[in-house]
Amino acid sequence: MKPVGTCQYGYANTWRFGTVAPASGDAFTLIVPKLNTTNMQIFMDAFAAANPLTFNVLLLDISAVHTTERLRLPANVALVFLPPYSPELNPVERLWQDLRGRMHGLAHL
Repeated sequence: MKPVGTCQYGYANTWRFGTVAPASGDAFTLIVPKLNTTNMQIFMDAFAAANPLTFNVLLLDISAVHTTERLRLPANVALVFLPPYSPELNPVERLWQDLRGRMHGLAHL
């Protein structure tokens, strides 16, 4: 017989969009409440505004949030898409791996 639970566990999530310049290590991140087209647009606009003097190429996977036709690219941003199932080609994946490790350690404090 399965015991009756006395409480309901709840979870709060956020998403972190980010970029890393491979040559310099410069990073830009933005925490958003949901993974959707609206927040992807907010991220791209903020990234473009933070780097107004350069032309910026974002290397992305082919998730629906990245490939939707509803995104409007800022004038100083271009998108290049990675082949499917190739996270090892994306430099920002190393940053996420490091952050996950650090956040996992904080969860146990």
